[in-house]
Amino acid sequence: MTLPGGLAAIAALSSNILLPAFPAIARDLSVPDRQMGLILSSFLLAFALGQLVSAR
Repeated sequence: MTLPGGLAAIAALSSNILLPAFPAIARDLSVPDRQMGLILSSFLLAFALGQLVSAR
């Protein structure tokens, strides 16, 4: 498996682990659900940028 392929697999696994915890994270941090979407967006953006950098 290539590095970008491995990063894509880790991103998918990590997001599947993170999504069920969203309500608990929002409750513990007293953050509205709408702002919790920014967490997932920034998480996926970071992985996408990492794949671009590693593909060089």
